[in-house]
Amino acid sequence: MWKSIWMKTTFNPISLSTYRTELMGVATIMILLCHAYAYIELPNLLSKLLAYGNLGVDVFLLCSGFGCYYSLVKRGGSVIKWYKRRLLRIMVPYTLIYLISGFFQFIYDKDNFYIYDYFYVYSTISYWLEHRAVWFIALIIPLYLVTPFMYKWISKSLYHAFSPTLLLLITCSINIQTEHMLIDTVIKNIQIAFVRVPAFLWGIYLGKCSFDAQKGISIIKVTTICLPIYILSHLLFKGVFVGCFLIVPIVFLFLQSMESFSFAILKSC
Repeated sequence: MWKSIWMKTTFNPISLSTYRTELMGVATIMILLCHAYAYIELPNLLSKLLAYGNLGVDVFLLCSGFGCYYSLVKRGGSVIKWYKRRLLRIMVPYTLIYLISGFFQFIYDKDNFYIYDYFYVYSTISYWLEHRAVWFIALIIPLYLVTPFMYKWISKSLYHAFSPTLLLLITCSINIQTEHMLIDTVIKNIQIAFVRVPAFLWGIYLGKCSFDAQKGISIIKVTTICLPIYILSHLLFKGVFVGCFLIVPIVFLFLQSMESFSFAILKSC
């Protein structure tokens, strides 16, 4: 079975739609493990290994970009309806959770509860100015705003997903310093968030491949492109974490193994 995983060198993007829920479940576990060492004292080597759970964020963005392509196609180009649906899907649970957490903070830590600060953090403006908020929400909202435009751009060619990826890599690697601390903080927070955007762009492209029923994408070809760029990004642009170049081939192999497991189970029944 394992031999078949490695021998089969093409990845069918449709399988991302089939196993999207399982993939996001794995991403959730990765993110939980990534934050474990902040609360539990662990051996140094284990902490470093768990830190790679940070890639779960890129997996989420990849799946989100994939889902956005499908939802835009199904909406038949109705951008306004698409905006409403997407914002409701993310803002309703976010608001409910934030209200509940605010309620408990008010009850148990009333002296440190400030209504202005509460709504300031809720708006996610605090992330861009102070790196203090639910940063994933702060990133996904502007991403949703530009998604219909990226959908049209990336639909034309793989290179339309690849070129902005390199542009973002270079932009996020530039050490920009001014005489104003606030401006420096804003720039740094933008770079931290935007370096995750390539995974979302590649998700949109995979959505296109899946919707067009593309027979397969070469795993070897994608790995040959992604891994050298990932390594070079660490050597040339230290501190810039471009997870999409690592998670794309890993996701391909994960989905390939899921298909092989499913086939093996069905065969044994």
